[in-house]
Amino acid sequence: MAGSNSETSPRKTTEGSLSVFRGIFVRLLFTAHATLCVSKVAFFVEQPYIWFFMFLLVVLYIEFFVVILQRKEWNWYSITVLCHLLIIIPVLWILELNFLESRLAIRLSDDDDCGLVDDESVDNKTIAFIAVFGLENNGENWSLILQQLLIIVLIVGHWILPRGEMTNNEHSQLLLVYVGSGADLLEFSVEGLRLDEIQCNTSTIYAILVIWTCGLLQFTMPLTRTSAPAEEHNGEFACAKYRPKLCRICVDKFWGTEIWAILVIMLFQDGPFLGVRLYLLFYKQVANEFLIFFTCKNIITIVLQLKRIRILLNKRLNKIVDKVVIGYMVKII
Repeated sequence: MAGSNSETSPRKTTEGSLSVFRGIFVRLLFTAHATLCVSKVAFFVEQPYIWFFMFLLVVLYIEFFVVILQRKEWNWYSITVLCHLLIIIPVLWILELNFLESRLAIRLSDDDDCGLVDDESVDNKTIAFIAVFGLENNGENWSLILQQLLIIVLIVGHWILPRGEMTNNEHSQLLLVYVGSGADLLEFSVEGLRLDEIQCNTSTIYAILVIWTCGLLQFTMPLTRTSAPAEEHNGEFACAKYRPKLCRICVDKFWGTEIWAILVIMLFQDGPFLGVRLYLLFYKQVANEFLIFFTCKNIITIVLQLKRIRILLNKRLNKIVDKVVIGYMVKII
């Protein structure tokens, strides 16, 4: 018994040291990315106050010391990612709104068509991330690069961060979900913010930025995490202890399945994306093959998500009914 404990102790020490190292590495990665974002935005906006956002890094490292003191990661919310987003999101908002103000100023002064760039410049933006080292020092090019880097850094950060009580299966599924969501977010922001028809439409630009921000908040949630299912005790109905409080049954149904994750994705991503795209198609009369394709994709996705929720609810209801019947049969026998 003593030998077993002596073997377990060094293993726990090694795992703890590795978790601390991984935590430090991810926070240094977030720091480097935040420094790049703030420096480039401060350069293009030409406002030194942008650098004050770097002080929020203090919160990131305070959160790290809290994690070390409690000796475990957050289970249902990633405070680390949230701290990073609190720096990056306002900075990218400032950059995009600066572009909007510049276009509005050009339209007012020169009666130009909102200061739109030519096709050659648009093509350069499309391959901006691939040709970083040969890239012109253009603000809109760098806006695309910073958004792409943000998605990559968030995914890699989640990959390296200690997963806490999350299982390997949940963690691998979560990374795949984040890859898909990140690609959709990037496509939505680039497609929406660069449409010629809305370049000087202030309300639409703000709506796209708000929805993009809400979509990024998904990266703070473990969308594949579920609570432990109820268990049977002595052949009795497993949820009997919840019957006095109906709300606790509802919570168990919600958090005990993937229903909560599907609803989060619908409310934070697919639903708002569909709303904006339908607005652009039918109200703004913006029609191109990509917008039509992604609108159809959002409709199909939402229909499938609703179908999945119905299947999960029916499955859960059938289990409860079966347990009630078995419980009463056991009592009768």
